Amino acid sequence: MKHKMIVFDLDQTLGFFDQMVYIINQTRAEIYAPLFELFPEIFRPQLFELLHSLALLKKNKRVNGIVLYTNNRNEDFVKQLIQYIHSKLGCSLFEPVLTYHSPERTTREKSYHDLFSCIKDGNTHLFCFIDDKYHERMNHVDIYYIRSEAYQYILEEKEVNTRIQKTIPGFKSKKRNLPMKLHKRVTEYIASKLRDFMNR
Repeated sequence: MKHKMIVFDLDQTLGFFDQMVYIINQTRAEIYAPLFELFPEIFRPQLFELLHSLALLKKNKRVNGIVLYTNNRNEDFVKQLIQYIHSKLGCSLFEPVLTYHSPERTTREKSYHDLFSCIKDGNTHLFCFIDDKYHERMNHVDIYYIRSEAYQYILEEKEVNTRIQKTIPGFKSKKRNLPMKLHKRVTEYIASKLRDFMNR
């Protein structure tokens, strides 16, 4: 009988972290846990209840392990985020953590080949892979693929500043967060320029 392992993506699967990176840069924080605590909305709703139940399955040896498999390039952010999750759960859940820069990876795309080679006796396991994106190279008979809806939660800039100012007196935002309408216009601009390029 094959052992079971659960594999999670990070960004927009466990949570939405784009705005948090902006906040970290604005505050110049070196330790991120207080900011994670200040903005619980970055995590998918009921995430910690789900992870707690998986920690029990791991403890009772019903699953052989819980893996984090991410293409996030910010190693320090990923490390501190996982430490925070583990501290909230009271146990180490994600082992191993496979990042964009993991030396065992042979491609920057997620693939069952890399996953199997990064896990001891990986080809003797059944995997449940949870990601908000479709990764063609993750299709395999031993992988049960759950494609989740992408999680996004963007706090209003005023709310972000109010919370930070209560924690860091005297904090002033150094630059305004771009409103979503402007983000959309920038995307439309990029798309129009790409069309121009393709029509050359």
